[in-house]
Amino acid sequence: MTVMAKADHDEAIAFTNIILKALQATIFGLSGTQGAKTNFKCGKLIVNGAAELYAGGTSFWIAFQNCFEAAQQSGTTFSGMDSVRGTATALVPGGVVATAVKNFAIRMALAEQARILAATVFTSRQQIDEYFDLIDIAFGEAELVAADNKDNVAYTALVGIHAAVSTDLATRSFTLPSIVAYTFPSRMPSLWLAHRIYTDASRNDELIAQNRPIHPLFMPAVGTALSG
Repeated sequence: MTVMAKADHDEAIAFTNIILKALQATIFGLSGTQGAKTNFKCGKLIVNGAAELYAGGTSFWIAFQNCFEAAQQSGTTFSGMDSVRGTATALVPGGVVATAVKNFAIRMALAEQARILAATVFTSRQQIDEYFDLIDIAFGEAELVAADNKDNVAYTALVGIHAAVSTDLATRSFTLPSIVAYTFPSRMPSLWLAHRIYTDASRNDELIAQNRPIHPLFMPAVGTALSG
């Protein structure tokens, strides 16, 4: 192995460790055995990654992918995974292997974000709308990199996931109510508001979750509710 090749590999391992620590940060404070498994997998790759990468083959990349999947299964949020993607995006590699690590991490983060969104229960169209621009920008950037690198396999996979996420969000959005504003002369109890707005006092919990009052007896006079 040449000196330049070793430098490239060393840079790739340094990048890998940065990304793995960012992954571990997303599950900080989460309890459960899955979180422990995620920390174990990330820690194991931090220790053994250099040897696996130097040896060649697919074991390094499989282990790297498993860390992303474990983090998602541990309960990492969309924004948490987006912070990992941001960490990888900010890296400026000088070598081929380090570049591969960066691109792989970005693509894995996007794949896990797609899974997180698929499992997310939304209650309004506005909640879904917040994700469309984020998804389009993030996937668009990754697709452009793959196209520039003439990586047809990665490009096709990214376009496919991007389309699936967009279709899923759009389909679910059609079935959800919008958020509308309400105005009353003074603060009223949540039960009264629910009966007045929905003719169903049992939906007071929705209004509380939507407006986060200091106390349910004193809902804001100007707030928001679901349209249906």
